[in-house]
Amino acid sequence: MSLIPSQPATFAGGCFIAVWLLFWCTFTLCFDAFLVYGGVRQLLTLNYASAPGQVVESEVITSHDSEGTSYRVRIKYSYALDGKEFTSENRRYLDAGGSFGGANQLVAAFPRGKPVTVYYNQSNPADAVLSRGLELMDCFLWIFITPFNVIGFGGCYFMFGSRWRRYWGRPPLGVQVRDDGLETQMKVYSVTPLAAALVALLGVSFACIFAVGFGMVIAPLEVLIPLALAIVLGTTAWAYIAGSRPHCIVTLEAASGQISCQAAAAEPPHSYAISDVQSVELVTSCNTDDEGAVSSNYQPTIKFRNRTGGDENAVSLVSWTDKESAQWVVDWLRERLKK
Repeated sequence: MSLIPSQPATFAGGCFIAVWLLFWCTFTLCFDAFLVYGGVRQLLTLNYASAPGQVVESEVITSHDSEGTSYRVRIKYSYALDGKEFTSENRRYLDAGGSFGGANQLVAAFPRGKPVTVYYNQSNPADAVLSRGLELMDCFLWIFITPFNVIGFGGCYFMFGSRWRRYWGRPPLGVQVRDDGLETQMKVYSVTPLAAALVALLGVSFACIFAVGFGMVIAPLEVLIPLALAIVLGTTAWAYIAGSRPHCIVTLEAASGQISCQAAAAEPPHSYAISDVQSVELVTSCNTDDEGAVSSNYQPTIKFRNRTGGDENAVSLVSWTDKESAQWVVDWLRERLKK
């Protein structure tokens, strides 16, 4: 029985993934737009004028649906400008609700009859808020939505990125080619810097969501959220830097007729004469796991003549599960080496 899926099955699976990604990214984009729009408006409040006001109503509104119970705070306040009375229920523009305890804390902070400072838009005095600028919870909302962004847009990049690069004649993901006229250099990555950063960003942001949620019991949010943000940014930057080290560097010097292969950044390059290249092949290795599932790895390999008369030297550049990308490396080398 063939383990290769049929073309209709592959097409159907691709269509399903594309539709799923469309739905996922639409949902994520809507939440992103909410955060960006609310965040920008909150930053604009830093230029708002202030006026004295008073809380008129303050309550917790509870709503129930199939996903559970949510709590929203309704704080109504009044303020006067140039003898004209205004009322508003905007505490701030970026407010995604919260827990029952958090809602009750807000109501306790703004009881009915409490004098408050109102910040209003000079060009539209009816547009007002009680809180200016950004809060720590705004940063946590970005941490919360980050895994959704990584899954959605990372999935789109890795699904359609290779097709886009192939359409425009670009190297596949995991390959960088530079030609300055004197030498041609190809860097091959086992994991691209972007992929390493996205995987780290997905994992650490997901973990930080739960760390902040459970950590609220023993530490204040003023400590947890900045710490989580620093961990997310630091880990992502470290992963990108670590992923920037290529797995292998192949350099072709046409003038000297030399080819050098550097298998790792810490190792010195090994140089050979281009005339000693016997062949460039795609070596396939199959692995079977404990459950009997078979997976294949593809290694673009350069074979050199051994001038001492022994067995030929074989240099494996990288091991990928993507046969198409590995074949591109082989075809590129064959074209440059005339093999």
